[in-house]
Amino acid sequence: MTDITRRSITSGAAWSLPAITVAAAAPSSAGSPPPPSIRRAFSVTRSSNVLTVQSNNDSTSYYQVLNVTSNTKLTNVRASVLVNVSGLQFTGSTGWSQVTQDKQTYVDNGITYYRYFATLTAPVPAPVNGTVTIPSFRWTSATSSALTRSVYVNGRGTIAIDGTDVIQIGAYRVV
Repeated sequence: MTDITRRSITSGAAWSLPAITVAAAAPSSAGSPPPPSIRRAFSVTRSSNVLTVQSNNDSTSYYQVLNVTSNTKLTNVRASVLVNVSGLQFTGSTGWSQVTQDKQTYVDNGITYYRYFATLTAPVPAPVNGTVTIPSFRWTSATSSALTRSVYVNGRGTIAIDGTDVIQIGAYRVV
């Protein structure tokens, strides 16, 4: 015969109570805010022999950092585009460095890409409702006969968020 009494049932219930309390605390940590991240969509278009890359900060082209606080440190803000054409010369935009071609090449699906990038030189704006909207830009390439054939591109945004580089990479596509 077992020795189950009211006292042993009550004692067992007391031991189970802390487990319930610990389990109840877990959802509050699961509800912590998401880490900062990049939300970006650059418009890349080609007309005739000219390539244009831009961020207008409208509903179709934008560059933002989400989930930031006033203590979040954003540095080394870069916008870049990979293009399967080397040697393009782009105009710059106010608040951004001159567009430069990287010496490194990138290969995706058998296509060699060259990276063109600019770094934000203007101050990073303060966050509004947890979002920083990076100043807009517009780069226009000089006319190039190399742009008469298919042009493959890939847009990217890179920002050091609290000292760690975060990269947002778009889809490769043809323009």
